Amino acid sequence: MKELDNLINQFNSDNLNSLLRAKSRSFRKLDESLSHLNDEQFNDCTLFGEFKVNDEDKMVVFTAKVNKPLSERSGKKAQYTLGKKFLRDAQKYIGGFFIFYDYKDDFRFSLIYDIPLATGRRDWSNFRRYTYFVSKDQTNKTFIKQIEEADFSSLEKIIEAFSVEKVTKQFYQEIANWYFWAMDKVEFPDDEEKDREKRNAKNLIRLITRIIFIWFMKEKNLVPSALFDKSFIDKIINYKDKTGSTYYKAILQNLFFATLNTQMKKDDKESRIFVEEAERKGYLNDAYLQQGYYRYSRFIKDKKLFLEQFENVPFLNGGLFECLDKKIDGKEIRIDCFSDNPKNETRLKVPDELFFLEEETETDLSNYLEKGKNKKVTGLLTILKRYNFTIDENTPIDQDVALDPELLGKVFENLLASYNPETATTARKATGSYYTPREIVEYMVNESLVAHLKTVLNNDNQEVEQKLRMLFDYASDENPFDEQTTLKLIDAIEKIKILDPACGSGAFPMGVLHKLVLALHKLDPENKIWKQRLLNRVPAEIRSETEQSLQNKSIDYIRKLGLIENCIYGVDIQEIAIQISKLRFFISLLVEQQIDDTKPNRDIRALPNLETKFVAANTLIGLNRPVQMSLVAGDIEELEKKLFEVREEIFYTNSRKEKLELQRKEKQLREKLKIALKQNGFQNDVAEKITSWDPFDQNTHAEWFDPEWMFGVKVNESSGFDIVIGNPPYIQLQKAISEKSKLKYADLYKDQNYKTFERTGDIYCLFYEKGINLLRKFGHLCYITSNKWMRAGYGETLREFFSKYNPKILVDLGPGIFESATVDTNILLIQKSNSKVNRHSGTNLSDEKSIFNLRALTLTKENNIDFNKQLNEKGVTITKLTKDAWFIGNNAEQKLKEKIERIGKPLKDWDVKIYRGVLTGLNEAFIITTEKRNEILNNCSVAESSRFGGLTERQRTEAIIKPILRGRDIKRYYYEWAGLWVIGTFPALHLNIEKFPALKKYFLDNFDIRQLEQSGKKYPNLGFNARKKTGNKWFETQDQIAYYSEFEKEKVVYSEIVRKPQFYFDIDNFYVEATSFLMTGKNLKYICGLLNSNPITFFFKKWYAGGGLGEEGYRYKKAFIEDLPFPTITPGNQSIVEKIEAFVDKILSAKKQNPQSDTSAWEKEIDHLVYQLYELTPEEIEIIEGGK
Repeated sequence: MKELDNLINQFNSDNLNSLLRAKSRSFRKLDESLSHLNDEQFNDCTLFGEFKVNDEDKMVVFTAKVNKPLSERSGKKAQYTLGKKFLRDAQKYIGGFFIFYDYKDDFRFSLIYDIPLATGRRDWSNFRRYTYFVSKDQTNKTFIKQIEEADFSSLEKIIEAFSVEKVTKQFYQEIANWYFWAMDKVEFPDDEEKDREKRNAKNLIRLITRIIFIWFMKEKNLVPSALFDKSFIDKIINYKDKTGSTYYKAILQNLFFATLNTQMKKDDKESRIFVEEAERKGYLNDAYLQQGYYRYSRFIKDKKLFLEQFENVPFLNGGLFECLDKKIDGKEIRIDCFSDNPKNETRLKVPDELFFLEEETETDLSNYLEKGKNKKVTGLLTILKRYNFTIDENTPIDQDVALDPELLGKVFENLLASYNPETATTARKATGSYYTPREIVEYMVNESLVAHLKTVLNNDNQEVEQKLRMLFDYASDENPFDEQTTLKLIDAIEKIKILDPACGSGAFPMGVLHKLVLALHKLDPENKIWKQRLLNRVPAEIRSETEQSLQNKSIDYIRKLGLIENCIYGVDIQEIAIQISKLRFFISLLVEQQIDDTKPNRDIRALPNLETKFVAANTLIGLNRPVQMSLVAGDIEELEKKLFEVREEIFYTNSRKEKLELQRKEKQLREKLKIALKQNGFQNDVAEKITSWDPFDQNTHAEWFDPEWMFGVKVNESSGFDIVIGNPPYIQLQKAISEKSKLKYADLYKDQNYKTFERTGDIYCLFYEKGINLLRKFGHLCYITSNKWMRAGYGETLREFFSKYNPKILVDLGPGIFESATVDTNILLIQKSNSKVNRHSGTNLSDEKSIFNLRALTLTKENNIDFNKQLNEKGVTITKLTKDAWFIGNNAEQKLKEKIERIGKPLKDWDVKIYRGVLTGLNEAFIITTEKRNEILNNCSVAESSRFGGLTERQRTEAIIKPILRGRDIKRYYYEWAGLWVIGTFPALHLNIEKFPALKKYFLDNFDIRQLEQSGKKYPNLGFNARKKTGNKWFETQDQIAYYSEFEKEKVVYSEIVRKPQFYFDIDNFYVEATSFLMTGKNLKYICGLLNSNPITFFFKKWYAGGGLGEEGYRYKKAFIEDLPFPTITPGNQSIVEKIEAFVDKILSAKKQNPQSDTSAWEKEIDHLVYQLYELTPEEIEIIEGGK
């Protein structure tokens, strides 16, 4: 678009006018001077023009010149404040474009708009801003693409043009396609991980993390962009690697392992030289497995040019760029394979085209993706060059429309989900929405911090809570507390310990970091108190060196460093997830640093070593300690103290040599500790586990977790974590750990003494219990998990467990609230304190009943979801909680539930039986059309056989082919038969296939016998798999179907997953398929009428369905439906029951003649009769009618 190009090349009034006229026909130029807004920061403030959106609302265009040069991070806050002030004063615009430009013609193009209240009125205070930084020195690709495609006709469409989500999603999709393409292109050594797919996935994700970190370094001018320019690289390397991987080896590996991992040449003359030179000069006796020196001379044709590129790259360390090759017990283990030895050349393959391919090439990704298998791919560097990156960290109210460090977290969460076997299938279908949405992370972090600090201040009043909310609000700048309380809060922040026990890519730890930095910014604006406290904690040996290295560091850098070192911890079972979490923290620190080329290392402080802040371990498996023992007996306490002192030194050390020396010291202390532990009663295997755990081994995880040993955090009444927060995994405990393993998740955890353990349960239940156990007394846990525990049978022990503590907030996230939700979820905030305590007086209540004060809400979908607002306006207080199902309802709803349960009797106590439909394991073989049935029967012999009671083959075959209804064929009071039949070769019948030759011929003519077999084998090359492994024969159905005779009785049939009730009373001997159920027994017509009625549907969906499916669906699971209380039949209500049955007969008869018959009047009559059976009042009926 020429108008855009003109504006970027020369920012002036004419070019801006041309662009706005091209985008909106209603644009009117005003050019009114707003000189009263000019100040020391802004000049030439101008009401440039206005245009209409949504036919009647007005948008403003405001311009101002800034007095200092613009950059990505400069002056954003002052610009935002000025824009908000103008809109608030003018009050006639719903939003506008605010454009700030400098003398170089760089400009910041911002959209600021007001978010109206739910009441419909505006208070002109709740603003949000999205912004582009545009400079002719940048590509500006995101700005050009989004504005070019933008529709300026409505505010909603303009907001879409400024959508960071859209950009991030697009970026993720391109990265994901690249990742799946690369999976088949790369090779890494198999010394440690034998499974090729896992090995490649882990190494590729690690490679992406390293490259993206370096890309942010490039944005800060810490790495030359020439290193990513193919035409320039052509001058340096000869592309002679046998696997076509010269760029990765000669440029990237040398950058990772011999540049970022070593001191700059100007600071250490022995540094940044080729390995041959190091040997020649005697710096090295043996170069074998030595990182820190340049390799691959044979691929480098211009060494001088090569060395010049790396000359100004600062030393960063932090573990991200440590080569993972190692030697264990004399055995060489290659992972990164940073090796000059020609024998290793073909062991590592990362082809050049993976980086440089420019032309979009269609490739088949069917090995990894289910939908749209053919995708267009380009090189990784080509993708990165397409996007604008910003080194500023966005906040929820002020976002740069570019890829910022925080948004990249989503990309990594999605990549992790694609790699993790538990989520791979779903994530690969989900196309980039497999992450915890930012607004949920922010809400959970806020609530946890507010609850914790209220406890610290020992003050529960509303005013203190409001002030704490202001402290964590980006829209407010002032400190609302007096001096004494301020010091108390800084002290509390310094002492706070926060853990995410399943941290994934670090979304919650990062959320915590941002909020605590914001609070410190208000509590200690000059950072004097925090900086001194940070230095007081640094080990004495390195205090003066640390103080010197912090001299010119930004205030936020020092805040972050202290918080990361002392307050925030993460655990995840996947070591690659830990790598990503650390990466996000590294980027967060990197963006705060300023370059000074006159100082050592360009005044860039090396990254802290986070190996003992984020650990790869299995959170749910603890250490089996001796009774009455802790790691304190004898000289254990002294050794442990020394060990943690060394680890703290490692956190702060700025030197790689020093780090290696400290790691050796750490290892020696572990060896001494092993002996001491064994002498003090620790079992040999436990002592071995403790002391062999090496936090610096990045390619493995511990099969156990212990906060004292790993983090130095003891857990008892007075010590432990203040907050445990996160989104633990959802995995059924009955699930096998892997396809090849017979071991189930339940087997891993059954001996860990969890009170909430249920074999039929889910792993997240154990995470709740573990999380609460890790808290100190009065600490808080805040999780987002599946909401099934609230009602499901397996959640009973968890509900009982929660009722021993103090649940504070429960938010049930209804279906469709967030696009990324693949299951219905809830947020729970619970305090580790006794539920029988009156929280206001601190005294025990006299009665034995637990009184709770749980604020609960079922969230509803709104444009801008405000959790607290909805909680205040629509939330309910729940005072009674037991092991029985929890539901969120007001007092009247709770009383209604109690009433129907008092009057009714659960269906499981009625004289009925519920069975699942026929599971064949291969419907295309066993469910056939009428035409196919006739063909099989026509192929049967019609000669009588005395061996089969005089029955012919045709008669025998006809007897086992039955009419069948699928779930979709069953409707409310009628069915639509699709002319389908099931071949009823049920194992329970013990049939001999040789007696059914025509049937046998049908199977073998149309299907490969390997597909019919029930062996569980997989045949990817043949395009099919065998059926699930059972003891049944190849021609039999997968399930036994011992209840086959029930199908030929009077019965109620129904679909399991529906949007509305679909129960049909069947007398035609239909069989049903596995997505449906059948019910046989007494009073079936009455039960059918009840199940199709509105009141019973309301009760089921609200209290018994175990959560919904999607926006409208729900599931008539056997366990759920059996809990429904139906009014028992008594002489007193017999006449009402008979009326219901009569109406059911009328409806069935009408629907049989014409399925489209309008029977709504009779169905309403049934509803009224059901109300009478439950003795409902008009107010109670209104609850049902109003909430249908």
